Amino acid sequence: MPINVDPDVAPAELKLYAIVLSVVGAAIVAVLYALITDAIVRSRLLQTLGRRSVPPDIHDHVIVCGLGSIGYRVALEIIERGVPVVAIEPDENGRFVAGARALGIPVVAGDARQKELLIQLGLERCRALVATTSDDLVNLSAALNARSVRQNLRVVVRLFDPDFAVRVQRGFRIRFTRSVSHLAAPAFAAAALGSEVLMTIPVGDRRVVLFSRVRVPEGSALAGRTVGSLDGAGTRRIVALMRRWEEGQDEAPATTAWLPRADRSLEPNEEIVFAATRAGLAEMLELAGTPIHASSR
Repeated sequence: MPINVDPDVAPAELKLYAIVLSVVGAAIVAVLYALITDAIVRSRLLQTLGRRSVPPDIHDHVIVCGLGSIGYRVALEIIERGVPVVAIEPDENGRFVAGARALGIPVVAGDARQKELLIQLGLERCRALVATTSDDLVNLSAALNARSVRQNLRVVVRLFDPDFAVRVQRGFRIRFTRSVSHLAAPAFAAAALGSEVLMTIPVGDRRVVLFSRVRVPEGSALAGRTVGSLDGAGTRRIVALMRRWEEGQDEAPATTAWLPRADRSLEPNEEIVFAATRAGLAEMLELAGTPIHASSR
């Protein structure tokens, strides 16, 4: 049964209680409406700006720390293989942030070294973590903090100094440490000296296998050599022979002979596709008439 209180005859304590109750009720309603409005407006803004929040049920994904030129390319390669990606980038206005978000990659602005942020991005459910910032210490810290949450987590760390990469790999038992300068240097050197390096693959701590393509110049030491004479145990292996250039034809159709016979002779203007160490590539370029001195294998 409701009780009516006459404000003219009600005691002062009851009047004060009614006033406080009205103020508190109005404040609660205002805060509730504010939270609802903020959530709706933020969601609409994120959709308008092309941003996507991290799905709460995401799993078996890869966390990419650092969305620079390398991190962006890594993210693209991963999503092309059908694996979801979540990226962390400290610069909200980074060069590749808008492009990544346009492709549907959730990008979170923050510090990859923060363990709490990694957990929010589904660290306990992810497939791997790739640290690709331009700062070696940030990459290492992100990897170690992630490993402190999941000891068996697969981590790939980008490090500039190849010696530091080897020490980190051995000291912290991080299997995948990659020095970008160590991998890229042979490609730049070979490109400057007349060879096109198609791919570099690290083998062990310090060795790199280069998949390269070299044209056989007419009158060079390569012309007339057999495939078997160019194959070297542990240094070089001929993978394919391609003929692309024909006299008087700028865009002749290419023909490719995969794994050619050992007695097959090389013809001028053919392209040799081969896998080699740095020393093996140097010998091939020297035979092609472009000498190169390799300091290490």
